[in-house]
Amino acid sequence: MLVSGLLFLLFLGLGPMWGGTSGEAEMFTAEEYGDIYLDASPEDKETIDKIRSVSEFSLGAAGFSISVFILALAFLTEGKTRAKTALLSGAIIVLWGLLNSLAWSLQGFGFAFEFVVFFAILCAPMFAGGILHMND
Repeated sequence: MLVSGLLFLLFLGLGPMWGGTSGEAEMFTAEEYGDIYLDASPEDKETIDKIRSVSEFSLGAAGFSISVFILALAFLTEGKTRAKTALLSGAIIVLWGLLNSLAWSLQGFGFAFEFVVFFAILCAPMFAGGILHMND
């Protein structure tokens, strides 16, 4: 749980938050918006950039909040309770990745299965620790 919580904190918490505060969105490029962005006036482009930065910061804030919750559970629980919370936390994070991918898919961007796999890889230590310590 500690390893996954720290990885989640860095990759999906602090990273996107810092990217979002810079005013220049790093995760969501202008090319992904196609003609809407290219044909927009300079004022509209500035507004789109602000929205992209807020979106990136919001993703980071959610990741940061979830990782703090996971790290608190890792330190406040022990034994079988920790194993169960590790499995539950990992499943919730993978569900979050699945729902994010579904949201992008519903908007016509296609289903990003890689996003779900990335979340699952980040949660792999949590799943392994939960399964291995279930008999404690």
